[in-house]
Amino acid sequence: MRINAPEQASPAITPSSPKALDAWRVGQILNATVIETAAQGAITLRINNILVQAQSQLPVSPGQQLSLQVANTGKQTVLKVIEPAVPVDPLSQALRVALPRQTALPPLLANLAWLATPSEKAQASPLPPAVTQLASQLFNNLASAASAATAQGLKDALYNSGLFLENKLAHQLPGQEQQGLPNDLKAGLLRLLEGLHAEGARSQNSPGQPSATQPPPLWGSPLQAQPAVPASLPAQSPAGAIAELTHQTEGALARLQLNQLTSLPTAEHPAPFWTLELPLRHNSRADLLHMRIEQDRTAKQSSAQNPSWTVSLGFDLDGLGPMHARITLAGQRVSTTLWAAHSETVALLDKHIDELYHGLARAGLKTDTIHCQQGEPPRAAAGAAITNEMALVDLTA
Repeated sequence: MRINAPEQASPAITPSSPKALDAWRVGQILNATVIETAAQGAITLRINNILVQAQSQLPVSPGQQLSLQVANTGKQTVLKVIEPAVPVDPLSQALRVALPRQTALPPLLANLAWLATPSEKAQASPLPPAVTQLASQLFNNLASAASAATAQGLKDALYNSGLFLENKLAHQLPGQEQQGLPNDLKAGLLRLLEGLHAEGARSQNSPGQPSATQPPPLWGSPLQAQPAVPASLPAQSPAGAIAELTHQTEGALARLQLNQLTSLPTAEHPAPFWTLELPLRHNSRADLLHMRIEQDRTAKQSSAQNPSWTVSLGFDLDGLGPMHARITLAGQRVSTTLWAAHSETVALLDKHIDELYHGLARAGLKTDTIHCQQGEPPRAAAGAAITNEMALVDLTA
């Protein structure tokens, strides 16, 4: 931006003193207001209560505030426009960091299950004993499928899913630093990662993709069921096993962090909303239950006195194949819709659907509808897209 010399300016914008611009020094920061724009890049600025003319190709409009730095003085003054510092949104920044690092949980769970099996541990392990012990402890601390079938067991499993670790830490009393943490998934992953780093054998080369199983999207399509995958560590060298397990653990932590970030309330969606992945021990392996819990955001279907809640589930069990469920609870009334990929599973569910009906009745709930069909649930509207506050990338692309 070139500033016209005062003697060349029109009387209306001539500085009050011919020496007004002489006080400017190279590097000095000036605040300017655009007063008027004209043809061919001519603009009128108010700087330090004086009016000056300038030439610039910068698109500006009257009333706009500019921050300028003096780049040159003398016969012709040159000012450089300083781009205003854009405040960094912590949520968006955290999403940008965690998103490319996330990996699917099944490969890690398969390796943890292998390390936790006594018969397998008796064999020569590619990992140091300290890492094997941390991995075994992490797997054995997972909630069992049997305990999650009870109300209190499921509540405890959700509490220890890792989604609420920071909340636990924030509300600990003095002297109770470890209370409630031994069974927390995120705390266990952090302990395992610390142990892996302590070994000092982490490979600097990329270990490659740990599995062909891709992580399901956190937004957009419904929760995706993922089958179990075989353990990959037995075929690795000690250095390769540490590198791969480190990669999988870091990816699992990043994915868990994404679930935490997307569960935070926003101005656009202040209603409670949680997305989580719950590993459950079952027959020396871990089945992964994808879960979304959300309060209905429409005033017609939900009120403060009688809120409506929806729980969406995605899982893939032996003999049944991929399945999804959506349960909506409003007061004491419940509606359930089940989807199954295989027609045989749909027939099996229809055969036993009365058991679900009577079970809900024994729990004191009134059933509106129970429906089972083949296919996948429709794309959910709630939570399906990143809000404007999280503007990042289209994760469903």
